[in-house]
Amino acid sequence: MKRLRTPAVLILLALVALVPLGAQNAVKRAIDLEDILAIRAIGVTQLSQNGQWVSYRLSPLQGDSDVVLRATSGDKEMKFPVGEGGGGGAQFSADAAWAAITVSPTRREAQANTRARRPNQTSVTLVNLATGDKTTAAKIRRAAFSGEMGGWIAMHRYGPDAAPGGAGAAAAPAGGRGGGRGGAAGDAPRDTRPRGTDLILRELKTGSELLIGNVSEFGFNKSGRYLALVIDAADQAGNGIQIRDMQTGVITPLETSQSFYERMAWTTEGDALALLKGKDDRLYRERLFSVVGFTGFDKGAPVKTTYDPGADKAFPAGMSVSGNRGPQWTDTRDALIFGIATLTKAPPPAGRGRGAAEGEAGGEGARGRRRHEARRRRVRTDDRASAVPDVAARRASGTSPRTVR
Repeated sequence: MKRLRTPAVLILLALVALVPLGAQNAVKRAIDLEDILAIRAIGVTQLSQNGQWVSYRLSPLQGDSDVVLRATSGDKEMKFPVGEGGGGGAQFSADAAWAAITVSPTRREAQANTRARRPNQTSVTLVNLATGDKTTAAKIRRAAFSGEMGGWIAMHRYGPDAAPGGAGAAAAPAGGRGGGRGGAAGDAPRDTRPRGTDLILRELKTGSELLIGNVSEFGFNKSGRYLALVIDAADQAGNGIQIRDMQTGVITPLETSQSFYERMAWTTEGDALALLKGKDDRLYRERLFSVVGFTGFDKGAPVKTTYDPGADKAFPAGMSVSGNRGPQWTDTRDALIFGIATLTKAPPPAGRGRGAAEGEAGGEGARGRRRHEARRRRVRTDDRASAVPDVAARRASGTSPRTVR
């Protein structure tokens, strides 16, 4: 037994002798802040509809990230740098043949843009999942594939770069332009600048592109048969909502007027849509909205329903349709639900008792807000009045919900 132990001891001593002296005496160091910021974690995951592809973002706490596209079977994997910040979101086409990845400026680029007072804008990288080929479109603030039908992607561009010191001319939050009050003093001019920018329609198979101008909002319905376009042009010329049939390429105006159209949204099933239609009134700080809805897309003959609170004597005085939430169709498509909110009187021009009027308007607004309560309302689609207040209706987004039939 002693003869068997001796060689084992000699081998162990020989192995220790081969280890460098520095490694033997290595001192473990504490993790510092840079180490913590460099730790990468998985986030922003997405699975293709057929389950054959998954995407995820590898991000440090501070610094640039990567997006990984990986096949769920096999070992095929692709990695793409996506910068820092909001970049890195990936989406798959319905047939899982394409992926669109949002790319932000790198940390170094973003810092340089900030120093130079330039806007930081995102781009979109299109990836052919079968071949790995990629195409990048610059200055894209939002992209969406064309629903279940597939074959197309819509990419909404930023507007012209702002002057030094400003951010890029991007779309304001839906319903936000003109829907809120003025500046701190309450007398700032309402923003009526056009929000429409170029929308690129790209056919994925051929790579051919079609440019549509003055688009402020867009959305494909569930099937991808129809693309809804909200037009917002200079001087409200041609403003309205249009529908493009993606099978025929025909664009049909559903409504046009010198108004502001906002918060357009399809129903989940894609057979109806609704949006707000607004006009400015110098008597109020808020924009005055009405509700417009369309049904019957599944039948190929859209039918319009409108509701204007200004034409309804039963509508609560001192209130209007809220611009802080979008209207929605009920499940049966026989009524529209929307929010209402208290209006705030605007102060008169200077030299006409402005101070007193401002105080009066401020008091009126405060009293109106205190009186603000949830209501629900039902009106037939022919706009004949039929209103019943419902104090049990839910309060949403600081506005009172109502229903119009």
